Amino acid sequence: MPLYVTHLSIFLSHYNKKADMEKLKNEFDLWRSQSESRQKVTKTYFHYYRTKRSLEFLKQCNLHEAWNKLQKRKERIQTRRVIYRITSVAASLLLIGGLFFFEQNISNSNLLALTTQKKFNEMGSRKATLTLSNGKIVDLSVCQGEISDGKGITFIHNDAKKQLIYVRKAFKGIIQYNTLSVPRGGEYTLTLADGTSIWINADSQLRFPENFSGKREVELIGEAYFEVAKDAAHPFIVHTNKGSIEVLGTHFNVSAYMNDKFHVTLAEGKVRVYNEKEEVFLSPNQQVIMNSEENLKIKDVEAKFYTSWTTGIYEFRNTELSSIINQLSRWYNVDFSFEQEYLKQKSFTGVIFRNEPLSFATDILEKVSNVRFIRDRQQIRIENMKE
Repeated sequence: MPLYVTHLSIFLSHYNKKADMEKLKNEFDLWRSQSESRQKVTKTYFHYYRTKRSLEFLKQCNLHEAWNKLQKRKERIQTRRVIYRITSVAASLLLIGGLFFFEQNISNSNLLALTTQKKFNEMGSRKATLTLSNGKIVDLSVCQGEISDGKGITFIHNDAKKQLIYVRKAFKGIIQYNTLSVPRGGEYTLTLADGTSIWINADSQLRFPENFSGKREVELIGEAYFEVAKDAAHPFIVHTNKGSIEVLGTHFNVSAYMNDKFHVTLAEGKVRVYNEKEEVFLSPNQQVIMNSEENLKIKDVEAKFYTSWTTGIYEFRNTELSSIINQLSRWYNVDFSFEQEYLKQKSFTGVIFRNEPLSFATDILEKVSNVRFIRDRQQIRIENMKE
């Protein structure tokens, strides 16, 4: 195997690991910059790798059925060039642009990338409001830099990347709480005064103290991913309306939307999940789900499928369409309805990129799930695909 392929393979094999991302990218950029030939080879290999990954996902779907449907609709499908752009570390590592569908033309062995016309232009973005302890509401979409609590003490910084950072200050005996509210169609990241990092998903709210004393406790409605700063003397507790999660230092995802299933997924460390009826302990790649009787049930999962949204993608494996639609509805701030109830049970395996318009997701789902998305005023209707 050529040396350049070895370098590229090593880089790409680590693209979805958070650990040492920046260091790995810097080393790769240095290697690539040393000659023009390496830059050309890199571009070609990225194209190859992206195609390979797309085909791997397609193998998990009903490709034959999807392709037959594509053939019938081929005249209505426009062919366009795929624009590859790598704009940041995350973009480089995720190879932004998405999942494409390819036809093997037996006569000339060419691959034809097919996409459909965009029908839904909704996009998610980084936006949120912060409610301070004095009741002041700050729109973080427009307010950057230092934020004052109105008492002349500046301790909060909202940077250019729209990340909210709290600075530890001397505890004065009174715990003051702030609330970060993320609307439908938004997301935001937060660093608490103890160093804990939190990714907050659309249609979610987090109430937390400006500073900590003793136990570290926050309250969540909706979904968030936590990377808790280690502090053996002070447990970190997330309270929801359906149960609580206690940790010392770990990485986990909590989904506690009012009208959806409650589940906690552990990526690293160990957590205790409890409600008024019982408690359970999770190990990495385990998930606890609360059923209709409020019992906690543990199952083994791949945590990445429940935390991938924090890296800018939705990664699904045999996921029911109803669950996917709930996530798209919150992220794109759009209401959906199912024409037939049985469509909710259809399953999907693949990747959807959150930085793409809604049409990107609907086009993929139409091709592989045998459904059609139709705009109906302010709502999008989902119906069975008519051949």
